[in-house]
Amino acid sequence: MSIDFTAMYASHDAFRRDLERLASAVSQRRAFTLPVRAGWDNFKHQLHVHHTAEDSDLWPRVRERVAGRGRDLALLDDMEAEHVLIRCWTPSTLLLPSGPPNCLTLCGRCLRRLMIT
Repeated sequence: MSIDFTAMYASHDAFRRDLERLASAVSQRRAFTLPVRAGWDNFKHQLHVHHTAEDSDLWPRVRERVAGRGRDLALLDDMEAEHVLIRCWTPSTLLLPSGPPNCLTLCGRCLRRLMIT
């Protein structure tokens, strides 16, 4: 039975879209407005839900399917390490935009670069 990655790809597209919107709001000096803060809070929540689902459900099934395939296992290890890195940001960096507005843009750039589709 194959693994359907459609929801993961759609989620990654939505995260990229939302990061672009949040970065645009920051560049327009709207980072501290209630709608932008609510959008950032929603983004953080959705990213957590998405990564939790990947970590608990998707990655174990993928790992089982690619057993013995070193390159594929290495890629999966890299993706899991990226989730750990992003979780490490959560306590401080991802509390934005309560911090400096340009931090949201920087964090958005880092997250976009990490998202693999």
